[in-house]
Amino acid sequence: MKPRVSKTIKDGLIQKISLPSYAKVNIGLRVLGRRKDGYHELETIFQQISLHDLISIDIDRGAKNTEISLSVDSPLLPTDDRNLAYRAALLYLQEIRTSCRIRIEIKKRIPVGAGLGGGSSNAAIVLMALNKLFDKKLEFSRLLGLARQLGADVPFFLKGGCAYATGIGDQLREIPPMLKNEHIVVVAPPIHVASGWAYAKLKIPLTNNRKNTTFLCFSEMKSHPSLWRNEFVNDFEDVVFAHFPVLREIKQKFYEMGASFVSLTGSGSAIYAVYEKQEDARNGVGSFQLSYSAFLTVPVTLGWTAIDGMVEKRKVG
Repeated sequence: MKPRVSKTIKDGLIQKISLPSYAKVNIGLRVLGRRKDGYHELETIFQQISLHDLISIDIDRGAKNTEISLSVDSPLLPTDDRNLAYRAALLYLQEIRTSCRIRIEIKKRIPVGAGLGGGSSNAAIVLMALNKLFDKKLEFSRLLGLARQLGADVPFFLKGGCAYATGIGDQLREIPPMLKNEHIVVVAPPIHVASGWAYAKLKIPLTNNRKNTTFLCFSEMKSHPSLWRNEFVNDFEDVVFAHFPVLREIKQKFYEMGASFVSLTGSGSAIYAVYEKQEDARNGVGSFQLSYSAFLTVPVTLGWTAIDGMVEKRKVG
């Protein structure tokens, strides 16, 4: 899917840019252990999907002092430095040692707190967009360093596509797409699953030295999604489904409707289902959309390379 991109040029420089901010799903998620610093070692595969927010950024290079304003069309999200997009803008300005007035507008479509990575995706898009708007363009390695300061999932959204992730989710290895022509239905009930609560329920011991590359090895086999059920497990499903049984019911209904693979994404609460045929996927959306937020999506790739090619920073005469 080709993303919608727009830009405004003034005095030969891009002044405003609008970009889609895509969601992700986890194809399997294993929690391997708890580190001494409180974070958890993970193994997962991230897949970017076409469900997206729209972010518009407008800058005023003439401002003497830094001023960041953020508007979001969702009452569930803060518009100050508690928002990752705001913090991404501030961190970028500090990195390039520049004062500027920045206006950020986010039109939300990705459900909040559902394990779809909306906040992390927003932060990554802000970093990439600002890097195209300013003369002091940072190399990818420096952007990646900023992304790691913002959150474990943010580096993935700089790369986009499909990636095998370890560490706390920030150690990435690009892999061929696990999903290509399939259709992905995402259902997000009005349930908020706090990740801290979900990790506490897992009662994971301190990390051991065991290396586990089950997901990576299985992904290299290029198997059909219908064979993933017993391989790409999400460790959060047992504890989250026990507390929110409706999520288990949604997963079961998807399988009854012929989905190839169904899983919780992240620690929830969104459930996604993979279908081979678009017609079957549309039926899946139709069976849930009267009760919950339901979306028909496809796999996509939007990262550093794609942004660099789509929005070429250039002077105009």
